Amino acid sequence: MKTTKAGIFLLFCVLLGSSGVRGEVTIAEILGEEEETAPAGIPEVVGPDWTEITCDGNMLVNYEEGWVRFSRNVKVKNQRGTILSDLLVIFTRDNGEKVDRAEARGNVHILTGEREGTGDSLIYYPDEKKAVLIGNAVLRDGQNSVNGQSITFHTDTRDAEIDRADQVEFHPRTEFELDF
Repeated sequence: MKTTKAGIFLLFCVLLGSSGVRGEVTIAEILGEEEETAPAGIPEVVGPDWTEITCDGNMLVNYEEGWVRFSRNVKVKNQRGTILSDLLVIFTRDNGEKVDRAEARGNVHILTGEREGTGDSLIYYPDEKKAVLIGNAVLRDGQNSVNGQSITFHTDTRDAEIDRADQVEFHPRTEFELDF
């Protein structure tokens, strides 16, 4: 598996607004993997905000058009969680200094602590602080879930907009009584 440390690619910066991993289950356990360690002499993490992108296919860079493409079994991992997809394209601006948007396509699976999202594609807009899960979108948080054609998640406010919700399942964390 090819590995690319992508410090400049601060994509999915908040991975759908997660404030950290909750619970005692790790992402590696969910994925059925062993924890990876860096080879001797190579630091495990570079800086407080890091992103590692791996893929089984090619990494193509087009400096003139400002994009980077990763193909086949793409895995985006940082301290906030993991995104898996078939393809990832990062569109940059300002001569590659900033991410304009990032698009994950095909079998998108997002893991952030107890939260999990799936869909056909995901577009992340860092300047707008929003991520849009498109096509057969499902968002789960513990026992709660929502299905829709698309789900827009605002990473700064943690608000979600669901387009054409097919099913919503909500389980309150505490029991309460309603008086009418």
